[in-house]
Amino acid sequence: MGFPYGSKTLKVRVPKFILSANNLRLYSAFLRGYFDADGCVTFRRQYGGLNPRFRTIYHVYPKVSLSSVSVKLIKDVAFLLRRLGFTYYSGSYRSKRINEHRRYVIQLNGVSKLERWMSLIGSKNSTQLSKYFIWKKFGFCPPGTFLEERERILNGRIDPYQVGLSSNG
Repeated sequence: MGFPYGSKTLKVRVPKFILSANNLRLYSAFLRGYFDADGCVTFRRQYGGLNPRFRTIYHVYPKVSLSSVSVKLIKDVAFLLRRLGFTYYSGSYRSKRINEHRRYVIQLNGVSKLERWMSLIGSKNSTQLSKYFIWKKFGFCPPGTFLEERERILNGRIDPYQVGLSSNG
């Protein structure tokens, strides 16, 4: 696959055969695998807009995040996303921990970008899928829940409106 020998943390990239393939299905497959391993979907409260009370209490606004300490990998991922027609936010930050590398991040924010991600790229990661399915069903996803709790929400055994309310502030 073209991965270098030795420490790969800062050197890893999207394999060249994928970058040069000009194949949107291959780009999507790579991004799905990368997301399932190192990405996440989260939801935050949203202020303003329609139904502001609901949006300020519950975590309704979606964000797909991909991150790496390899700037080359993030640039390659950004290339694939642009080829697939996505717009995104990119940035970087330093960890507060000593001896940790700068982390580079790509974020796709908003309902339309999450829906497009799920239809074009998707996920096979049950942790991420459970968050998405709860959000689709209830219009929000309670923060700080574990996979088992989310499965119980989806099975109707836990009320999502009562989960994590103490952490909502």
